[in-house]
Amino acid sequence: RGCAGHTSSAGTKMYSYVGSSPAAQVKVSDSPAYGKLPPPAVEKKGVMVYRAGERVGFSELKYHVGWMEKHPSNGCVYAAGSGKLRAYKVAADGMLEEFSSADALGNPAHFCLSADGAWALCANYSASTLSVLPIAADGSVGAATDSKHHVVRLNPQLADRQEACHPHQVRLDPGSGAWALACDLGASRACDCD
Repeated sequence: RGCAGHTSSAGTKMYSYVGSSPAAQVKVSDSPAYGKLPPPAVEKKGVMVYRAGERVGFSELKYHVGWMEKHPSNGCVYAAGSGKLRAYKVAADGMLEEFSSADALGNPAHFCLSADGAWALCANYSASTLSVLPIAADGSVGAATDSKHHVVRLNPQLADRQEACHPHQVRLDPGSGAWALACDLGASRACDCD
């Protein structure tokens, strides 16, 4: 589900990271994959590490990772997992070591980092919230400084799967960074936030 690239100071691609997710696609009856694939015998939680397309390792974790993103300047990789935004240092062999985390005020399906790397915006699917967390100079994640609860009128014709607002992606304006756009499955719309 999540994926982040890590580059060396020379700018060449070194490592790619792919986070795990629950096997719901094969366990939920209304999923397109239901009945087509057997559920896994063992469900691993963590991050697969690749280099030049070859798998080089697996960072086993106690939680699934939903989204990952590389910081624009500090060399850290960030991931959403188990209701938190998590910060990782990258070891010489590409493996990840968590060194900081903070409550995302929900269970983030997606997050984005500001261009200057000072902020993370989280789209919390189940909690129907967007939250803002600071990123310190050392790369650590601070406590949320702001949040917005999505409440909009829902389409009653879609009530079977859209019973509440479910923001699942948030993107900052690439020009100014002054506003964000959040995609909301439950509301069937994109909302702008400033």
